[in-house]
Amino acid sequence: MIHKGGCHCGAVKFEVEAPEDLVAELCNCSICSMTSYLHLIVPKNCFRLVAGQEALETYTFNTGVAQHHFCRHCGIKSFYVPRSNPDGISVNVRCLLPETISSIQIRNFDGRNWELNAHELAHLSAEDNKTENPTGVDEVDVSAVDLEEAVVLRTFSHRQEADLAIGYLHSCGIPAIVTGDDCGGLRPELSQSLGVRILVSPDHQAEADRLLEEIPDGLPG
Repeated sequence: MIHKGGCHCGAVKFEVEAPEDLVAELCNCSICSMTSYLHLIVPKNCFRLVAGQEALETYTFNTGVAQHHFCRHCGIKSFYVPRSNPDGISVNVRCLLPETISSIQIRNFDGRNWELNAHELAHLSAEDNKTENPTGVDEVDVSAVDLEEAVVLRTFSHRQEADLAIGYLHSCGIPAIVTGDDCGGLRPELSQSLGVRILVSPDHQAEADRLLEEIPDGLPG
């Protein structure tokens, strides 16, 4: 089914291929909560921008991976490239015309603990509906990190540094998550005062600490 949608003023128009019965994600992270965004994540080849390329502006924050496109005339973000699915598109279901929608099932997504839950969305943008692992590295089950028992491995002043360390630990098969009080990246200055923490389970603490110590030139923290 081809659904049509766009921004409030009509400058931005798009089409998206998706079932009549939609499954949408309601995220509770800071930016999604503020914009009341309702996600329909699809592969990029299922999305077509019909009009309004020249009307689009882009907002980025934190890691800069997510490309938050919005209409410069009316300010509406009708679609964007999400950090969880950089190979796909997230369409705002609230911006779709209702005529082609039979039903909408809404699933809650805990975006406030993004690092712990992002893997749940990865398959949505895969063209064959199967999650691929282009790095060739076995995926790490970060749900193995029990937040009640986890220990702080490192504290960083900037989230980018923490993301670098997390990526290295995951590539070595160590489950780890990042926590920080920077309002989902909207207030990065809080990271400098409160810090961004890497958490691991006690069973992995010694090995994770050794791995970070062995990184060339080290990592600040």
